[in-house]
Order: sequence, then C-alpha cells, then structure tokens
Amino acid sequence: MIKYIFIIFLLLQVPSVSQEKSTTISPDTTSLRYLLHQGKANGRVRNLFMMTNNASGLTDYYANGLGFGIGYESAPIFHIQVGISGFFMYNLASSDLTTPDKATSTQNRYEVGLFDLQDISRKYLMRLENLYMKYSTKEFTAILGKQVVRTPILNPQDGRLSPTFIEGVVINWNSTGSAIDAGFITQISPRSTDGWYSIGKTVGINPTGVNTDGTKAQYSNNIDSKWIAYMGYTFSVSDEVKVQFWDYHADRLFNCGLVQVNAEVEVSSKQDKLLSALQITGETAIGDGGNSDPQKTYMQANSRAFSISSRLGYSAPGWRFLINYTRITGDGRWLFPREWGRDVFFTFMLRERIEGAGNVNAINCSILHELTPGLTAELSYGLYYMPDVLDYRLNKYGLPSYNHCNVDIRYKFTGVLQGLDMQLLTTYKGLLGESHSNEKYIINRVRLANINFVTNFNF
Repeated sequence: MIKYIFIIFLLLQVPSVSQEKSTTISPDTTSLRYLLHQGKANGRVRNLFMMTNNASGLTDYYANGLGFGIGYESAPIFHIQVGISGFFMYNLASSDLTTPDKATSTQNRYEVGLFDLQDISRKYLMRLENLYMKYSTKEFTAILGKQVVRTPILNPQDGRLSPTFIEGVVINWNSTGSAIDAGFITQISPRSTDGWYSIGKTVGINPTGVNTDGTKAQYSNNIDSKWIAYMGYTFSVSDEVKVQFWDYHADRLFNCGLVQVNAEVEVSSKQDKLLSALQITGETAIGDGGNSDPQKTYMQANSRAFSISSRLGYSAPGWRFLINYTRITGDGRWLFPREWGRDVFFTFMLRERIEGAGNVNAINCSILHELTPGLTAELSYGLYYMPDVLDYRLNKYGLPSYNHCNVDIRYKFTGVLQGLDMQLLTTYKGLLGESHSNEKYIINRVRLANINFVTNFNF
C-alpha cells in the first residue's frame, strides 16, 4: 500500500513550467512532464459521526471516523488515460466496539462499518482504491483495473467512509436512446475493509446469518468462486419510457436477472411529472451454491427467489413525492452478498435491508423538498412485513417485521466553500412483528434510533 501512496505523491509533485520560462521557451508538449502536468489531481475528506441508541438494557454505541484520500488521473493520450488513488481511514473516537453486548452476546452492527470489519480493534486503515487504464471516445468507454462500478445491484454502497471497489474490466457503450454495460470482475475491495479479495473470499466478510435449518452459516472463507460477469441493456421506448435488462452471473454461486421499466409523464406543465416504475428480479443457484457442504454454502442447491417492486410518484419544482411497494415471494430467500452492493428495491431505506429474506411485503413513502438552493430535506416512512424470525428458511438474519422512519437533511455549500457538503440522517426503527422475547432479535435491528452526521469536502 505504501508504494502506491508514494506513486500518487510523486505524480502530484510533477512541477509546472515556471511563468518566467514560459515567456522565453515553449514547453515541449511531447515530454512526459508536460503530459503529466495536463492531468488532474483530486482529493476528498470525509468525517462521519454515528450513534446508535438501542432499547433499554441493551448496549448503546457511538463512533467518529475520519477519511482522507488523494488521487490523480492523466490527460487523455490517444484516448487513453490512467488513474490512481488511495484512501486513509481513522478511528478518531468510539465506544468499545470489540466487546459483545452482555445481554445478548451480539456484536455491534452499524459503527463497526466505519472501520475494519475483519479487525474491529484497528484504529486506522489504508487502501489502494483506483488503479486503472481507461480508453474512451464519445460513445465508448473501457476501463481495466481497480475502479468503482455502478449498476442496479452491484454498486458502491457508499454509506460509510469509503465505498466498495472492484477489479476487472468494465465497458460502456452509450448512443442516442440506448446503452450497453458489461463487466468481468475478478476481485473486490468491499467497504469497511482495506484489502482486495477474490470473489469467494468477499462472501462472508459481513455477518453471515443462519442456514435454512437455523444453524450458523459457515460460508465465510469456504466459497469457491473466481469471477462475476454482468451485462445490462438500457433503451428508450419513447421520451417518457426507459427499459433496462440486467443479468449477473457469479461463478459457482448464482445467476440473477433484472427487468425494470421507468416512465416519466409531463402533467399540467413541463416542470411537473408523474413518475412510475416497475422492477422484476429472479435468481437461481448455480450447482451447489458455492460449496458442496450445505452448512458451508452461500445459496442452497436448487434454491430460487423472485421479487417485484413498483413505484408511483409526482415531482414538481422543489418537490418530490414517492410511494413504493416490494413483494419478495415465498419461493426462497432473495440473496445478494452485502459486500457487493445495497438493496436494489424501490423500498430501500438507508440503515436497513431486506436482502436475505423471502415472503416479504414492504411499502414506504417519501417526500423531498428543496427548502433553499442547496438545502434539501427528505422524510421517509415504511412498513416492512418480514417472515417470522424463527422461519429460518426465509429469514436469514433474524430481522422481525418493523416500521422505519428516516429524516435526511443535506446542504451543499457554494462560493468560497464550494466542494463542502453536510448531511444529517436520523433513523428510527420500531418492532411490528414477534421477537419471541429474545433480545438478540431486537438489538441493532429494531427499537433503536441511529443518528449520522456526515461532512464531505471534495477538491
């Protein structure tokens, strides 16, 4: 890691041609120094304070994490660019995140994500993030190496100090009215880690839950998977309607397909729009789902899952209202490694997921308002009806039915403080289902308040 940071430092020290010399000597536009000088350095600082207030008698937590990153991307030479970046993460202050809760023997869930999930006691992390070569034209882009990838299911999920990165080759072709995305991935560096791992090694870095028979899942470090391949096709049926098809194939694990239709229809004026969307997903296990031992596999052999998610909404200048519904059928658990991305469903709300469950009915609504230029406030509320926590076949993480409320306030500065933005996210989750008088189904799941104050500065 240190050698990569040293490379970044050297690139950022490339001297510029002095003003004095520029008046007498024309710069050599073929020199390496000149070409490097035409590139762009960038950086970001992120501070995130998080606090969780659990139900009475259960442990409360807090943590403050600071991250700082620098990077460089060269100017294009024959349509080719190279990029590199690194990021540092520090535990500035926190409660004891290493000791389980006394009443339930349960580890902390939210605050540990600011640091290293594999070694909670570590005070700082350093990670090589980007290291790529990019070829781009007006319609086509291909990137080889370490990078961020954004697709509906495989995504950065950047709700902590630093997002998820992948290593592989990613291409995008974008022309008027249509786009093709494809990727072949061989390594992933999940958020809340500082390493790069083979595909199989990433599955199980996050908590693993239980098997379908209720025993503790043991697939961490036991999954044999070498690669992920995906392809997406997006096209516009008309100015109002857009359709997406995506397919994800995880070697020896599963295949997952997604179809989504979005429509935006102008009403009353060109600035007001009626919003609607429909999404259908389906997935099936490949072979034994990652390991021939049912106790160590990620997805049970022959298992499958289906979901349908829908949205209706209305937008006007400074306002947006949405109501969403998701149904995961009772055929099986809808699974996608949490190390690879966040929920794809329209009902997703920050600080919880319904991945890992089947036979789910979820409905939520949100209203967003721009109070002043740069200042937005969003209120979201949802009801999530989960299978019983003892129905292990359909409830991987023991999450009971719950209600969920978020208040999300964000402000982007302008002028002398351009590049600075702040966010205050307040979450409350209540219990709707049955916990069977077992507090392990309560702590870090429901009957809690979670507060986040985030400061970002990009330069």
